[in-house]
Amino acid sequence: MAITEEIERAIMSLSGAQFQRFADDYVQIRYNFETFNNLGLQEGATKTTKGVPDSYGVRTDVYVWCTQS
Repeated sequence: MAITEEIERAIMSLSGAQFQRFADDYVQIRYNFETFNNLGLQEGATKTTKGVPDSYGVRTDVYVWCTQS
């Protein structure tokens, strides 16, 4: 169980923008999107921007929203 707790601590230590980047990266890898847009992150900075959705991905067989708040 120690590895699970270590992962939880690492995730909990992330800022909002860092968590959003982490979640976006995971979703992109997991679902292999052809197009992925992360509207909620400022380009070149570790800051979020207002907007709905924060990010979304498109594949030919599925369209998925991925939002964080």
